[in-house]
Amino acid sequence: MKINNNWRFKLASAVGKLCIWVTTVLGKSGASALPGLLALKIDQDILTKLSRPLGKIILITGTNGKTTSARLLASYLTKSDIVTVHNRTGSNLERGLVSTLLANKNKVGKNTWAVFEVDEAAFCSVLPKVKPNIVIISNLFRDQMDRYGEIDSIKSAWVNSLQKNPVDILILNADDPSLSYLGSIYKGKDKNISSEGVFSASDSSLCPICSKKLIYAQRYYSHQGIYHCSHCDFKNKKTVFSADKVLLSINSSTIYTKIGNIQKRYEFLPGLYNVYNFLSIFTFLSSQNLLKASLFLHCKSFQPAFGRGESININSKHIKIFLIKNPTGFNQVIKQLVLNQQKLNILIAINDNLADGRDISWLWDVNFKKLLDKTSALFISGSRASDMALRAKYSGFKKPIVEARLINAFSRFFQLRRKNLYILPTYTALLALKKYLTKAGLSVNVWEE
Repeated sequence: MKINNNWRFKLASAVGKLCIWVTTVLGKSGASALPGLLALKIDQDILTKLSRPLGKIILITGTNGKTTSARLLASYLTKSDIVTVHNRTGSNLERGLVSTLLANKNKVGKNTWAVFEVDEAAFCSVLPKVKPNIVIISNLFRDQMDRYGEIDSIKSAWVNSLQKNPVDILILNADDPSLSYLGSIYKGKDKNISSEGVFSASDSSLCPICSKKLIYAQRYYSHQGIYHCSHCDFKNKKTVFSADKVLLSINSSTIYTKIGNIQKRYEFLPGLYNVYNFLSIFTFLSSQNLLKASLFLHCKSFQPAFGRGESININSKHIKIFLIKNPTGFNQVIKQLVLNQQKLNILIAINDNLADGRDISWLWDVNFKKLLDKTSALFISGSRASDMALRAKYSGFKKPIVEARLINAFSRFFQLRRKNLYILPTYTALLALKKYLTKAGLSVNVWEE
């Protein structure tokens, strides 16, 4: 029997909503992909149909910072009394967006805004289906090359997709030369941050216009910084919104911005990468005349998503968790950790499951030597623990404790007589750790945060 489009949509919606109900009853509320996956099996166009009634749609993509940026924006809009739909669990493929819209179908209307973080590879298929008003692209770094390929192929796909599906506003990072020439509204950073050392995994060293070498007056990290082409007139675009001054500490980043002659000060999550995350949302809010004084308090009290600098207190111990997934992100986490005045106790967990990326050769572009004199105890775990141990050996670490089974490694790590513990897991290792901590009653479910 042939099902017409209307009935196909109704059936897909019913099946997806039933799946949401069943998983909730079974205590599997975090199953944020399955409802959408089942619905898409029945109606391939369901994302387009579900998103059509929305008032405004913002897509946020990029290699790093999607989750933090989307969470910051969605929570701020909600507190500003704007009805907002957001894939908060981080399920950022098409199925995750469908699940989110099905779960919030009663909220969707012409006054509803949607904030969707979207996977880099899924962006090109999602863009024409949801037809967003605004696209925010944070950055483009090498990540899971076995899945995404080289950054040039990702960039080309993005450019082609945006040319075919133009948006009202495109917000980009003026300090990233691989992206800055694409649009007209930019976020950027000031010149007062010290330049990255020569050991920095740069993923874009050539001019996107003429393919000649880029020359950097200052490099903040990876290929982001102050640059100009050695051959043509390509250089940093003049930013519409930027930071005038940035101060970094182990616990926070202080960001000074200026609109007209009025300077504002904001406190946000630590790390230079989080300065860029803040600036992307600051740029969006400014462009939409939504900037309020409450943004300061919101940023100061903002809690990171699970594993993105998340803090967990267990008994008298303070555990901080940083998701690591590519050399640029890992180097930035290291840069933040070495600001600590005390010796560090670190557990690194490297998996190579599909969601992590099978290829772990990127570990050789991480500057582990920066941690050498700052580390008191180093534990190594995960399915590729032996590879990480070899990398640590070449960085000068003499006797790291290697335990492939993550829960065993965590148990031994937790027995250290140290107050502050740092865990650096890849994605599936992070999920396994969270599942263990949640089951033990030591942390909330990721979908409840």
